[in-house]
Amino acid sequence: MEQGGGQDRSALFAGEGSSTLALVVYLALAVLIMLADRRGDYLQQFRSSVAQASEPLYALAELPSLVGVALRDNLANRRRLLSENEQLQADLRLTRLRLAEAEVALAEQQRLADGLTLAERERLRAIPARVMDVDPDPFRHRVIIDRGEQDGLQAGTALIDASGVVGQLIEPGRHRSVVLLISDPGHGLPVVDARSGERTLLYGTGESDQLALRSMPLTADIEAGDLLLSSGIGGRFPAGLPVARVRSVERSAGAPHARGVAEPQAALGRLRELLAVAPRSEAEGPPLPVDRLESTEDPVTDPVPVDEPAIPTTEVSDAAAETEAGQQP
Repeated sequence: MEQGGGQDRSALFAGEGSSTLALVVYLALAVLIMLADRRGDYLQQFRSSVAQASEPLYALAELPSLVGVALRDNLANRRRLLSENEQLQADLRLTRLRLAEAEVALAEQQRLADGLTLAERERLRAIPARVMDVDPDPFRHRVIIDRGEQDGLQAGTALIDASGVVGQLIEPGRHRSVVLLISDPGHGLPVVDARSGERTLLYGTGESDQLALRSMPLTADIEAGDLLLSSGIGGRFPAGLPVARVRSVERSAGAPHARGVAEPQAALGRLRELLAVAPRSEAEGPPLPVDRLESTEDPVTDPVPVDEPAIPTTEVSDAAAETEAGQQP
């Protein structure tokens, strides 16, 4: 038994000695290679080949890190782009809102300018007004404007827009007033045909795009397509303002009167900016006929007949009376 154990230990130590010798040999070989490479650079090509062959391994080892960095950058870029997109969308909505407001303001200014142009052309005193509210009752065509007695308005003041007559003020307030539109069923407006000079009355029908010509003589010279103007009769509306265009005229053989339909010149269903205007003449008393509106500065009253010269009775003297008495028998 003891001899067997000694043999095993000898074999173990013999293996350790061979391993140590191999290690010494390898170290010596490594030192020789290092010295040779240092002095003669003999292993440069070998190192280059080994480095080139190991590049895929380095790339494979760096791949997880590169993927992580790329994912992190993409996520950060996506968040940044989403934030920028939301900001740009908000800016775009704000810009569109401002553009719409600017377009509305420009349209309002254009309508006011057109209305003022009409007022200036007709030599009218105009006060700009804005529609604030609309009467919800479908049987009453009325609107509320932001002008009142403080602005010089009073009951009966006419309202126009850039296209023509709109209505008249019926309930003046201090800062706001109620306007009765010409399309109201209870409204009537004296008009004159711009082509023929025929006068008639134009009534509201309760429809914002339709007015009625009622009880016209069968011989009335009014045809489809004629433009109807305010006649000035009644003193409410200045003469010569566009009111409506005749759409159709019906003359039945058995009917005592002719009837017609006209379309308002003003867009009564889309009113925004109006002008309150006053008649050209401030004269009191009944309104003058249309053919005398141009001579309101010097109105003709009680004309004297041409063939009978006027003799004022206040100039007859007492002497003339005595002479006449003396000639009597």
